[in-house]
Order: sequence, then C-alpha cells, then structure tokens
Amino acid sequence: MRRPKSHQTMKTILAIILIILILPFAACQIGDSKSPSEPNNPTASPTPSGSGTPTKKPTPNVTPIPPGKIVNLMATLKANPDVKAAKTDEDKAAILNDFTVRLIRAQLAEREKNKENNKNFLLSPYVMQSVLAMVANGAGGDTLTEMLAVLGGEALTSGHPGGNSGTSGGGKSGSNSDGAATADATLRALNELILGTRRDSERELQQLFISGSIWYRTDVEDFRINPNFLQTNADYFGIPSFGAPFNDDTVKAVNDLIDKQTKGLIKEIIKEFKDENRVALFSTLLFEAKWLHPFAEAHEQENWFTNIDGQKQSVRAMWVKDEIVFEVKGGQATLRPYEGENYAMLLILPDEGTLPTDLLKSWTADDWYKTIMIRRKLDATRAYAAITLPAFTFGTDKDNMIPALEAIGMELVFDEGAADLSSMGSVAGNLYVSELEHKAKIVVNEQGTIAAAVGSALCSNVSMPQNFLTFDRPFAYAIVDLNTGVPYFIGVMNSIDETPPPTIKD
Repeated sequence: MRRPKSHQTMKTILAIILIILILPFAACQIGDSKSPSEPNNPTASPTPSGSGTPTKKPTPNVTPIPPGKIVNLMATLKANPDVKAAKTDEDKAAILNDFTVRLIRAQLAEREKNKENNKNFLLSPYVMQSVLAMVANGAGGDTLTEMLAVLGGEALTSGHPGGNSGTSGGGKSGSNSDGAATADATLRALNELILGTRRDSERELQQLFISGSIWYRTDVEDFRINPNFLQTNADYFGIPSFGAPFNDDTVKAVNDLIDKQTKGLIKEIIKEFKDENRVALFSTLLFEAKWLHPFAEAHEQENWFTNIDGQKQSVRAMWVKDEIVFEVKGGQATLRPYEGENYAMLLILPDEGTLPTDLLKSWTADDWYKTIMIRRKLDATRAYAAITLPAFTFGTDKDNMIPALEAIGMELVFDEGAADLSSMGSVAGNLYVSELEHKAKIVVNEQGTIAAAVGSALCSNVSMPQNFLTFDRPFAYAIVDLNTGVPYFIGVMNSIDETPPPTIKD
C-alpha cells in the first residue's frame, strides 16, 4: 500500500534537516583527522608547554616538506636580529668555566674507569654546552629544570656563579612555586649567554667559527616538529634547520655539512640513522689561527719526547725564544698568542711526578679564569724563556658523553620513559636523547693551529721563569679567549703521533 504523497514530502524535509545538522560535526572530524602527509607539515605543531619558548609567540611559517626531499628551512626561518645577547663578563665566563670544570672532571673520571687515562685527550666543553642548550629549548618540566641546573643553574639569572667553583651542579633553576616562569627566564638567559659567545667570535679577524644544524625526520607518520623550537634555535644559535627523510642521502648531507663547517677536520659524525631517531642536533666549533710569533723548527739536534709509558719518541720539535713562563697550580705554563691577540694556546707542563690529567682535575673555574687573564697583568720587564714544543696532531674517536653528563646531574633527558622533550615536537611515544657524542681534532705546527669539535689556573704567584721550558713529556694545553677568560678546547698529550702534522694553509 502506497503512503500518502504528503507523508513522503515530510520525510524528505526531515532528512534534509538531519543532513544539515550533521554536516558541521562531520567537518570537525575531517579537520581533526591527520592525512598521511600531515606529520610532514610542521605548521600545525602543538603549543609548547613548560619550555623556554613563549607560548604566545606567533607560530613561524615553516614550508611543508615534500616527501623524500631534504629542505633547508632557512628561507622561512629567519633569525631575529633583535634578540638580546649577554656580555661575556667575568660572571658569565665563570658560568661557562664552571660547566667546563665539571664536565672535564667527569669525562676524565670516565676515561680512568675505562682504563683510557693513558691515551691522549681532547674535549670542547663549549660544543657540549651548546648542543645541550639547543636540546633544552625543546625540553619541559623536570627535564628542563635538571638540564638548566647542570648548564648554569641560578647563576644564569642571578649573574653570580655558585661558590663551589665547579665541584657540583649549579643548583635547581626554580622551585615548584616558580614553575615554568623561572625555567623560561633561566633558559632565555642560557640562550643569551650562548649568543653572546657567538657575537664575541665575530671579530674583524675571525678565528673562531661557531655553527651547527638541526635535522628532523619527515618520513614517519608519528612525529611533527614544533616550529617554535626551530625558531628559537635559529634566533640564538644562527643555525640552519632541515626537514628530511632519515635515509642514506640525509646521512651524506649531514656529514657533508659537518665537513664544511669544520674545514675538513671532521668528515663523518654519523654512519646511519636508526629507526627510532626523530631529531638530530649538531653544534660545531672551528678554530683556525696563525701564531703572533711563529715557531722555528729545531734542526740542531734530535729531539725526544718521553711518553706516559716512559718510552722515548723521536719528535719534530718547534722552538721559540722570549716567551714569558709563569707558575700555575701544579706546574709551569706559557700563553702563546695568535695573530690579533684575541686567542692564545695555554701550554702547561706539570710538575715532575704529576700527570696532566690530575692537574686538570685539580683546577677550578677560578683557576682557569685567572690563568687565562694573567697575560694582561704580566710585567713586560720580567725574564723570558725559550720554549720547545713538539709539533702534533690528534683526533678523537666519537666519545659517548652521556655517562659524564649523568655524573654531574643530568639524567632525565637520557631516560626514555622520563624525558620531557614535548616542546621539540609531538610524537606517538616519548622523545629522549638516546646518544650524546663528541668528536674533535687539532693540528699544531710552526705556523699556527687549526682545531675543530662537533657536539680549560689560580696563579699562586708570578715567579721568575727558568731559562728553558721544554715540553718533552706529557703536558696539558688549551685554546683560550684572552678577552673573556673562556677555554674553548682542552687537551692532554701523553704521546706524540709519529705522523708529522700537515702544514696549515692560508
């Protein structure tokens, strides 16, 4: 039996009304769903929580990444030229040097535990502090608080380093009542400190080159980068960011960039990406300078170096006269300036019976600062000494830095279950730092020094120097900034490679 036409008309009208009511909800569901390519578009990232990036900051416009392509985002992520930089005064240098002392001690202790204390040693605490500061811009909660405590703590905002002079962490950077506001202020102060060192390096005669890069993964569905994280690092670190698939092509691109940033000293930092990798961060440091007064090669006689094991090695010795030598805690030292007299190599010959590593472990942040700055106080009328130093080159393997950082109080960021890197991006799981490594190389010869890294002494008095200071046994050295009192590279030579150092080219 057919229903009346009026009844069918009413049914049609009700169906149309129902469709109209449902459409807005359907549109919301479509808008909230994620297409396969959406994780590759970082413009829709979550709002940061508990990080040093202000939550009200406009989201940067980041170009979507085509599948399978490597895209440099510097075209859209412009560094803000108006961000504030901290002046590297004595207090700020003390913050940098405090971290340096704690990391050096922890890493030397780790090497001793692994029975590697007889090997040569080279570390740039600065690049480790820098790359961890980059990570901290993506951290939140207790992870951020702990990282900031190790990287500078309350001294970053108070301007006064802790009284322990490098014997422990800098203290918590904010109580529970202070919350995210204190963490934000401390993180901003850390960023301003790093930016200040970058601007210090940009002198008319530039010899220190600070760089790096960030790479985030675009060939997975479970991760989206936070554009504010990239923008903050662009503002303070001036580094490029890349969206890329984590494949062999990207491995090559990463290593090619590292090779370029370190002028060929470090050609490879990564062999492959692992399936679980989502973000890779790199900090690089290159130092290249000629001596203010070059060494002469010592041809007159055969020169010997007694290594840490007591074995004598024939070495190519370099010689220079009229250098000031002064006493430091545990030995004697000289500061050899480079052209421009902004930087110098601090060479330390320990007292007989003292190992260079033991000397380095005994020094405080104050010892480093006063030793570096002493050159400006030395009386030009004092006696001078002739210096004999072996030419040398040394490169490290990749050193795992996680145990050393854990030893000085940074643990949460390496804990896959407890780490909070939520301000770095969104992930279907939890982000944590799975690897933290350091690699470095140095070449010292008659003309000057070139050194690169990826990922320095309380003077009891100034005594009259001996007539000669001969570095013919294990010694310590550092490349230091004479204006700020900050060491950028610190090393120990326990033995000399028989391969002569290459000539430093113009």
